[in-house]
Amino acid sequence: MNIGDKVRLIKGTEEGIIRKISSSGRVEIEIEDGFIIPALKNEVVVIHATEKSYFGEQENNAKEPEAPSRFQGQKIKVCT
Repeated sequence: MNIGDKVRLIKGTEEGIIRKISSSGRVEIEIEDGFIIPALKNEVVVIHATEKSYFGEQENNAKEPEAPSRFQGQKIKVCT
C-alpha cells in the first residue's frame, strides 16, 4: 500500500486515493467527492487497475430492483 494507490473501504462503498500514510497504521484517503477521510490500513483494500476493466464502470451505478408489477401503485401498511 503506497501513496497514490486507489483503495476501497471494506465496511463501506467509498473509494479513493491514499494521500498520506502514518507510522501508526492510519491512512488518509481522498474520496471521489474530494473529502479526505481517515482510516486504518486494515480497513481498506487496494483496487487493482484490471478490476475496472473486468467488472466495468457500472459497479456503483447499479439500480435497485423494482417491485413486481402486481405491487406497483399499491400502498402497503407497515406495522412497527
